[in-house]
Amino acid sequence: MQRAGTLFFVAFCWVICSLLLLTGSLLFATPAFTQTSQTVTVERVVDGDTIHTSPSVGGPDGVRFIGVDTPETVDPNEPVEPYGPEASAFTKEQLEGERVVLTFDQDRTDQYGRALAYVRLGGQGETFNETLLRQGYGQLEIVSPNDRYEETFSQAQETARRAHRGIWGLSKDEQCELANHGNGIGEGSPQCRGNRPQPNPPQPNPPRPNPPEPNAPQPNPPVGDKNCENYPTQAAAQAELRRNPEDRFGLDGAIGRNFTGIPGVACEDRPPPKDLTPAPGYGEQPQPPRPPEPPKPPHHPKLPPTGGPPYAEILGVGALALLGTALIAGRGVLRR
Repeated sequence: MQRAGTLFFVAFCWVICSLLLLTGSLLFATPAFTQTSQTVTVERVVDGDTIHTSPSVGGPDGVRFIGVDTPETVDPNEPVEPYGPEASAFTKEQLEGERVVLTFDQDRTDQYGRALAYVRLGGQGETFNETLLRQGYGQLEIVSPNDRYEETFSQAQETARRAHRGIWGLSKDEQCELANHGNGIGEGSPQCRGNRPQPNPPQPNPPRPNPPEPNAPQPNPPVGDKNCENYPTQAAAQAELRRNPEDRFGLDGAIGRNFTGIPGVACEDRPPPKDLTPAPGYGEQPQPPRPPEPPKPPHHPKLPPTGGPPYAEILGVGALALLGTALIAGRGVLRR
């Protein structure tokens, strides 16, 4: 009778150990599919709305902020957009080298493979995405299903719009150079449709201009009177130099492609935010063109590693200890 009871105890322990090992495996795998945030260090700022982190999140193209689009500065196929350098300089000043918490929404990546996240400095307070909108460094860009903070972000943008802050204080022509995300500004928006030049009707037998008189003095083109003191920040002066790399205002030395200090960097002594990336044609390394946009694959969220506690190892050790005790007890009974 005692032997039968001991054998039953051994079998019972075997079943319990198997269940514990299976449960441990499930617990070990589950956090990777339920994690919604990750703490990282901002290693490098790409532009106003894109960063690279350590540990790396989002592969080679980094992390893109959800819900906000800052003016373009790094696309080799697009010109530098107004207020883009200021937005990049602000993000770099605030985030580079800092510990931040990335919070993910339903869609984890965009069509370029970048991770999509809300960013919080220190893990508390408003998201940095909202800060960019409230300070006028970018405009609202909501792509469903990542619309968790749409109402909050919309209110932040309206605050900047009413205060004519950042991009909302640009001239109409400059606003029409931005992307159009349905916020009333940007190329193709209602306020910009009338800006397109209309072709001149053909003139019948247009008069032939008289040839210039020999040795006549040639007028100098107007240069304007802008100088470094006309720009509130170094990044604003650098934006002008990027738009006109021939430096017609002499912001980087004598007028023309001459320089003092860092080649291609305007008004180095002006207040921050600063943008010290050289203007085109001053010796910077050309960036490779972005490959054609691949078709978006079916949505299968892949979460980053959690770094959670080793549940499987703990349960596995406990299960093996319980199984060993049962085997020793059973062996003792069988010897009697």
